[in-house]
Amino acid sequence: MPFASDSRLLFEGPQKHLSLQTNCETAQSRPGSTIAVIDMQSAFYASQDRQTINNVRLEIMEAKQRGSGIVIVEFNNCGQTNPTIMELLADYDETGWDIARKDKTSGAFCILKACCQKRFDLNKVRVMGVNTRACVKATAVAIAMISRSTTVEVVQDACNDAGLGHKAEVWKDFSSLPNLFLV
Repeated sequence: MPFASDSRLLFEGPQKHLSLQTNCETAQSRPGSTIAVIDMQSAFYASQDRQTINNVRLEIMEAKQRGSGIVIVEFNNCGQTNPTIMELLADYDETGWDIARKDKTSGAFCILKACCQKRFDLNKVRVMGVNTRACVKATAVAIAMISRSTTVEVVQDACNDAGLGHKAEVWKDFSSLPNLFLV
């Protein structure tokens, strides 16, 4: 079960309370690792880095080849996801991707909700995007804590942090949870 021993996961937000059954993973339509692209939006300086954009695009192309689920996470009121990223999804079956919106630092709940609604695999979630020390970290740690049987991989080459970019100090504060890995 991807959500520890609890049979329900409670989401709080503008929709009030949404209870999600954990049996969502029993009928996966998108096997293989799911990728989650965090906040690659115009409002975030770090999302404008060419290297980061190219590496996120490579991850999306590989996910499409595998037939994996793709969740694009957008922070509310911070603009659209980079158009060169979104154009990669134009020819991908709409059942293979989703845009999930968040109003908090962590996008974990909206990613897990999208994965269950779209029946994406929760055995492995590859997380990437910006801002590494805040949104990427909060999202990756929360997914790893909520869904202990999910392997969470943070794709370092496809992440960026304003001010620190791709420097090693970005990664020093990541939690050492047994199911969270920097790759």
